[in-house]
Amino acid sequence: MLSSLHPNVWSQKHVLEVGGATGAVGDPGGRTAERKLMSVHTINENKHKLVAQLEHLFSLGAARAAKYLEINLERLAPPKVLDNLAWTSNLTLLDFLRDIGKHAKVNVMISRDSVKSRLESSQGISFTEFSYQLLQAHDYLHLYTTHGCRLQVGGADQWGNIVAGIDLIKRRHGTQEGKEEEQSEPAYGFTVPLLTTPSGKKFGKSAGNAVWVNSEMTPVLDFYQYFVRQSDAAVGNLLRIFTFLPLDQIETIISRHEEDPGKRYAQRILAHETTSLIHGESLAHQAAAASRVLYESDIHSTSLSSFRNALKGDRRLVILPSNKLLTTPMVNLLVEGGLVKSKNQADTLAKQGGLQLNGSKESNPRRVLQMDDFVNGEFAIIRKGNEHLILGLEN
Repeated sequence: MLSSLHPNVWSQKHVLEVGGATGAVGDPGGRTAERKLMSVHTINENKHKLVAQLEHLFSLGAARAAKYLEINLERLAPPKVLDNLAWTSNLTLLDFLRDIGKHAKVNVMISRDSVKSRLESSQGISFTEFSYQLLQAHDYLHLYTTHGCRLQVGGADQWGNIVAGIDLIKRRHGTQEGKEEEQSEPAYGFTVPLLTTPSGKKFGKSAGNAVWVNSEMTPVLDFYQYFVRQSDAAVGNLLRIFTFLPLDQIETIISRHEEDPGKRYAQRILAHETTSLIHGESLAHQAAAASRVLYESDIHSTSLSSFRNALKGDRRLVILPSNKLLTTPMVNLLVEGGLVKSKNQADTLAKQGGLQLNGSKESNPRRVLQMDDFVNGEFAIIRKGNEHLILGLEN
């Protein structure tokens, strides 16, 4: 997303493509086994959500960039978002074979890493996934021809597919009736390195360390905390990649951070900038306030509304009317909220000093909460180790 946001804030014409067609096939890259085909309904649902998300992110991203760069927001227009199903759905099998397949060399196709690794495995590769690179190549040809796109940008794992598109453009536009002609508008490819930890471990779903920009999948608070938890070795690079902060300002931040790394000064700035970029500055401030309450015991520094926004839809936040919260034994709320598995576990934790209410040890989880237990008359926080349950009083 950032690789597209940067040219956008400098008013460089570009388009974003969503894979209504390619998503129905599946990219074999980075996979050791065949992808499970998604239903048309799921593809359409994902596509609509992605388009809405991209439009939202570009609006927030441009506003964040304007804070540090001399740009005129009023003159900025979001990039076009195109669905490759629009030009692929009417492509017949004969068209595909004659206009695309005719220009593809099988020996080149099987030499690409995404295909080669699968051919060498016991899983093999289906013709469907084998053909994926030709669909993406056709996308580049279409965008080159109809929108004047001369540069395709993608992750490093997309290099083979991008090259396939460049090769198809050369063959379709550089040759006419068997006669080579000079191509006046060459096509290019640019890849962005995959993000890795300082130890070289890849970020992503398969690595188990993915973070989502969709707050329904990663609540805003967890998104914020994800960056607060980044290591000292990683934070400088992430500030350069994920923020619009000037480089000299980043160097100043790192220098100040190194004076007392335990305060995580650089990580907090990284968390604020990335959360502001993805969710807006207001939610970034609310996530920071909620974080201080949960992880720094600054119990009075936030409000229930901040928790509502920072943990929207999260099971850790339970909001109930007073006639429920002030009459139900605390242990029942803990079990219903998933903080403990049973009432006996809650009793054991309390005896061992492992249960806290608003930062203080709670010895009697069987009691009923009183109004005095609610911070600012709004919420109470029950903690077990690093896990929390926030109980909020409904207005």
